[in-house]
Amino acid sequence: MGLFRAIPKLLHKHVVMASETRESRERHRWQTHGAEPPPTAIVELIDGFKVSKALFTACKMKVFDLLGDEGPLSTADIARKIGASEGGTGYLLDACAGLGLLDKTEGGYSNTPLATLYLLSDGEYSLHSFVMIHEEFSWPFFSYLDFAVREGTIQAQRALGTAGEDHYQESFYKNREKKLQFMRAMHGHTKVAARQVATAFDLSGFTSACDLGGSTGALAYELARQYPGLKVTIFDLPEVIEDAVCFKPHGPQTVQVSFVPGDFFRDTLPEADLYILSKILHNWPDDKVHQLLSRISRSCKPGETASSTSFSDTHEDPSIF
Repeated sequence: MGLFRAIPKLLHKHVVMASETRESRERHRWQTHGAEPPPTAIVELIDGFKVSKALFTACKMKVFDLLGDEGPLSTADIARKIGASEGGTGYLLDACAGLGLLDKTEGGYSNTPLATLYLLSDGEYSLHSFVMIHEEFSWPFFSYLDFAVREGTIQAQRALGTAGEDHYQESFYKNREKKLQFMRAMHGHTKVAARQVATAFDLSGFTSACDLGGSTGALAYELARQYPGLKVTIFDLPEVIEDAVCFKPHGPQTVQVSFVPGDFFRDTLPEADLYILSKILHNWPDDKVHQLLSRISRSCKPGETASSTSFSDTHEDPSIF
């Protein structure tokens, strides 16, 4: 539903179309010359994780922040400033240049516009914390993918040393530093597409909305900006609400947004004409998803709506759409 779910499908479509075009040319060449197909696509899949790890490492070592402040810089200068070997730093910088994240000239390395926009830790549309969440949490989980497939369970114990269905809370909210990192990650991830999501549907007929698990309010503020007659309530855990003020923007739309602390599995949901679930449902097993959607369904009055947006595939209850 909405842009969050459309993005991966659109990207997949373009990648598949490009791949099919390339493979069609190669297949014609194989058939014409009687040669075996090259393993290009397989090799790209094998090497794909290295691209992510190069990005993760550059962000972890604050390469983009350094070049944002002082670039262009030579390999030696960058290595000295990040406390790394010159040889290893050179390989990392060249990899980032090859990925379109850095420009390499005789004067040294500098950020590309793409890196400046999305990879500086203090940028308005920063995805730096989102990258670091993947480095610290997603990467370990995927390292145990074989166990997840065999057992059909979330590998929180092996990956993070935590157990139980509350592993997200145990990992992301165990101290204020980790909580703020997670909130910055969700804020950046949401903000980069908030305007497109807010305008993907005509919501002018609604006067109130409740963003369940809305964290910093990034989507709520954009909804308020696009629809001046819409009041939006963020319903999230008390420990999240207490620091949401750190992300409050300037502008008249802020008066339309309010925050209510609570647990959407246990506490009474705020009344609203529209319920929003953005990047929420994919975090939970089927039984918890059904429980949450059932609670929303019971809270909806005739004519009211629930909407789900996520980069990941979600479970949906048709009865509430």
